[in-house]
Amino acid sequence: MKNRFDKLSPQRVVTITLLVVMTFHACKQDNVLQPSIAEFSLSEQNVPEGGEAFITLSINKGAPDDGSIHITTQSNADYTTDPASDHGSIEIAVVKGQTSAQFKVMAIDNALFENGKFILFTLTDPAPGLRLGNLTRLMLTIDDDERPSVAGFAVDAGTVAEDDANGIVVEIPLSCPAAGTGTINVSYESDDYNNAVYGVDFTIVPAPTGNSVTLPVARNANKASLKILPLYNAACAYHYTTLFISSVTGVVEKGNPLNYTVTIKDNGDESTIVTFAERTGTVGENNTSGIVVHLNLSRPAIRDASIFVMGPYFDPDYDFFGYTTMPEMVPDVYSYYVPLEIKKDVTHVEFTIKPIDNAHKNNNSILVFYLVSNSPCLPASGEYDLTIVDDD
Repeated sequence: MKNRFDKLSPQRVVTITLLVVMTFHACKQDNVLQPSIAEFSLSEQNVPEGGEAFITLSINKGAPDDGSIHITTQSNADYTTDPASDHGSIEIAVVKGQTSAQFKVMAIDNALFENGKFILFTLTDPAPGLRLGNLTRLMLTIDDDERPSVAGFAVDAGTVAEDDANGIVVEIPLSCPAAGTGTINVSYESDDYNNAVYGVDFTIVPAPTGNSVTLPVARNANKASLKILPLYNAACAYHYTTLFISSVTGVVEKGNPLNYTVTIKDNGDESTIVTFAERTGTVGENNTSGIVVHLNLSRPAIRDASIFVMGPYFDPDYDFFGYTTMPEMVPDVYSYYVPLEIKKDVTHVEFTIKPIDNAHKNNNSILVFYLVSNSPCLPASGEYDLTIVDDD
């Protein structure tokens, strides 16, 4: 009996044979056993301090046999694991056909503010038949349940007398008891005129290094403080210095206010008091020389300074304002004033008032002048009443 392939040419038989062989090999390739892929299910996870987290590994085709997966990490006191870590290595047992595995991380609540902690887990040494996938690293963040302590001055200004031996305490309260330790660095600046000079006008306890004081913050502390001790000196002036929180470390964060200005008040025993030599005076309207008004200083001025003689509201019955002055008057909001310069070591100063003859019959005018000083070392007080006698 003839085979149905007898009529096929040799060429066609070879072609069919090759096709069958190629198809058979292709099927064998597809049936080769591929390794299962083991990897983390996530690349990042979080766990609260004092809480637990389960970290999952996936095995896409199931474990080919009983074995284990190894995970490396850093051993420290921030957490424990189950299974336990052995010198930074965690072994997770798997059984044949298992498609996932877990281990547990227990975060320790240490009652310290550390602004979060980070733990890196890395897959290593897979069992035979397992291959590591792309997610071989997982970062676990332990979220801190403590808060930072925010530091700011209790008030933004204070005053202390230069002869106060107790000084002034400057307090920096914290927003909450310190959950750990840290420091507050307080600096001071003395650049402007009249600013206090360290070692001349004041000292600080604790002593500064350079122009900065480091205040330690202990665990559970609720404030920090320093003391400014004024120094008595023979210079008559109020002095100022500004403290500012320049930096913080540890559990402390900057708050408000960050600046504190302290005024070191002069006790006044170096002051020079300025008064009118006479309380009253009279001058005729036609007196072209005017009248010289004298002012006395209680003792020689210790430095150059300025005071002001404030004039009255002007009399509308007189041309212009009824008088002029030397030095010349300067306009003020409500009237005019005469600026007087006082030089160091002088004991007397004066100015001149010249009436204006308006050629009209008026009643006599009484003008009131008074002293003003903006220097605590040169207090000025008193009034001067001038009568301008009409000559018409």
